[in-house]
Amino acid sequence: MQFKDNLQDSLARWRAFWRHDVADRPPMVVRFQGDPASRLQALHLPPLEDFDRQFDLAYVAERVRPAEAQFAQRAGFPDDNLPQVAAPSGLAVTGWLLGAPVEVAAGIPWVRPLLDRIDDGRGVDWDGVVRRFDRVLEVDRALVSLSRGRYAVSATSLDGPADMVVRMLGEEKLALALYDRPDEVQSLFAHCAQVWQEIVQRKLRVLPTYGGGTATGWDYWVPGKGIALQEDFGQMISAQQFREMVLTHDVRLVEGLDAVWYHVHSGALHMAREIAASGAFQAIQITNDYPAGPPIEEILPTIQYIQQRACLILRKFSLDQLDRVIGRLSPKGLAIDIQCYDATATDDIQMALMTRQEALRVLQWAAGWMARTAPSR
Repeated sequence: MQFKDNLQDSLARWRAFWRHDVADRPPMVVRFQGDPASRLQALHLPPLEDFDRQFDLAYVAERVRPAEAQFAQRAGFPDDNLPQVAAPSGLAVTGWLLGAPVEVAAGIPWVRPLLDRIDDGRGVDWDGVVRRFDRVLEVDRALVSLSRGRYAVSATSLDGPADMVVRMLGEEKLALALYDRPDEVQSLFAHCAQVWQEIVQRKLRVLPTYGGGTATGWDYWVPGKGIALQEDFGQMISAQQFREMVLTHDVRLVEGLDAVWYHVHSGALHMAREIAASGAFQAIQITNDYPAGPPIEEILPTIQYIQQRACLILRKFSLDQLDRVIGRLSPKGLAIDIQCYDATATDDIQMALMTRQEALRVLQWAAGWMARTAPSR
């Protein structure tokens, strides 16, 4: 891979992580000012005025060229991000796949619910989903051709069955239907789970593997054929509802895949505990929502619980936040995705991207932590 000088070292760290072990240190994805990785695949966000243009292959080729220049600038940075591009994905694309109307307002694509009632799910054009997904695969194939193995083409992450239904029905109506029409909800979730499995398998047949694994969302690597999953709707419901109504379908999604990791927000720790207890997923990513979510000290018992049962990815926690709890975590089966040096720099942690020099100090911090934990490993 041309745009990753330390690829073999990075892959060794990721392989150890997925074995619930540690190499010389945990995998570290460090995002900093001017870093293309910090934009989280913004390369393929649609133009502000035209949602459909992101499927135009000439437009895709045009957007790839500056990304390649940025990848070249980052190639020597010694963290463990896997340089990658991706076909369109995200909540608006999920809604579009299912046939929901998409509008662009204030530069953001918005999905308008497709269904008035949960019963209307019987009339969804599932064949149309397949046809629209063919357009996503066309972009995947174009990116594979353009990349020529110099950087990865990512499987990204996909909305799970519950989030698919949200795109069709809306959060409020779905939440009410859990009480009013639970059988209809379960039937639609089950059908979406089947569709999810079919489109993921089609996608993974198109994408190459890199060092025996797959590039997934957030610039991570997984062994074999795999992908990331998210169900943000789970934040709105109880742990019991999530376990009985949503997770029961999600655990089916891992069938036929080598590795699936689950994206969870720190404000939805009830989800994380249920996912870890299921034993179905190889890793759980906890994305920091502070100050909208709990401080890291309150999260600590849950992330310790996860580490006992699955691999753990900590995302968007600042270095000073990590420093407060890192001595109580194991480096085995741990990965860190960090973009902020000091959480007090701004109220909006997403806007407090560290400098490149601070990013290098993060890697030095990780080496120092490993040296301190060596006797106990």
